Amino acid sequence: MVFVEEQKYAKEIGIYQIKNLLNNKVYIGQTGQNFQKRFWHHQWKLRKNSHDNKYLQAAWNRYGEENFEFSVVEIVPQKELNNKEVYWISFYREKGLCYSIQDGGQDISELHKNITPEQRKAVGEKNREHLLGSHATEETKKKMSETRKGKFVKKKTQVLNPELAKQVKEMLINGSTPKEIMIKLDVSYKPINGIISRNTWAHVIVEGWDEFQANRPRGKGNASVGRKSKPVKK
Repeated sequence: MVFVEEQKYAKEIGIYQIKNLLNNKVYIGQTGQNFQKRFWHHQWKLRKNSHDNKYLQAAWNRYGEENFEFSVVEIVPQKELNNKEVYWISFYREKGLCYSIQDGGQDISELHKNITPEQRKAVGEKNREHLLGSHATEETKKKMSETRKGKFVKKKTQVLNPELAKQVKEMLINGSTPKEIMIKLDVSYKPINGIISRNTWAHVIVEGWDEFQANRPRGKGNASVGRKSKPVKK
């Protein structure tokens, strides 16, 4: 999963979405910390197969990480987060494109403290109605059908060779984002992140790489894979 325009929005707060690129369904959430931390938390939970939203987790397991992206919906002041979250969840539910279980507008950690088993069951039934009542487009149905037949979208390679590793470094030096590199070279995010983190392909020498690493803003880069994060509260 890629964080779209990560460097631009990493330290901002507001409303975000996790989008299934095959059927356009989204999980909507809010963060008063920053988008970077929320991205790490969701990614960690989904990869661990322990996300709080079972519908999003099931879709992630079925379609694969490479078919999801994290992006900013709207930068919002702290005091407007609840209202905006309610608005965007409602907006996508009306289109039949929402994975979110709650209606939004309340901190999930506080909600879990007060909700009764009966309320949890009612919320679950309500969300199932939202999901089952939605109608997929013909294009989405076709993609889902191909998935079931084993004709799933080709996965990007996670194995580099020295030439590809060199190209990745050169593109990073020239200002390309990991997402742009993924598209152009048909590689997944993981090996790109490994190069940025200096965990792999350190022996491939490229002029200007040391300067790139020295000048790269720490904490704003894309090397998030493998970082330990606290469980998501959203």
